[in-house]
Amino acid sequence: MTIPNDWGIKQSLIVSLAILLAWLGLLGLASSGFDVPCLRQIVGFIFLTFVPGMLILRILRIHNVGLIESLAYSVGLSLAFIMFSMASINFILPLIGILRPISLLPVSVALAVLTLILMAVAYHTAPRLFACYQ
Repeated sequence: MTIPNDWGIKQSLIVSLAILLAWLGLLGLASSGFDVPCLRQIVGFIFLTFVPGMLILRILRIHNVGLIESLAYSVGLSLAFIMFSMASINFILPLIGILRPISLLPVSVALAVLTLILMAVAYHTAPRLFACYQ
């Protein structure tokens, strides 16, 4: 069994994008009044706990580690990334006129944009440096 950090770059990005789109879709359904109770929390937990960390591991070129070590790094990096991102938008968004920066819409948009940036950086760094991981 290979860990997601050692998958090909295209497969990693497809899975990350699918989880991101599922999370955003479930948030959109919940805001329109059609809430799927457990599914939104499960997909949100998977997205917030693993996706940014796996992308950061790919960017940092940390490969060939064990499953448990990769999951621990991924969770730690994801949580640190989320905390740093939320602290940043809490300070930056009021400067541009958003009065409630830590509410559902600004947080969702910020996390989606930051995750897409991580995906782009992972895509642009991986093929040139690690042709064997494609």
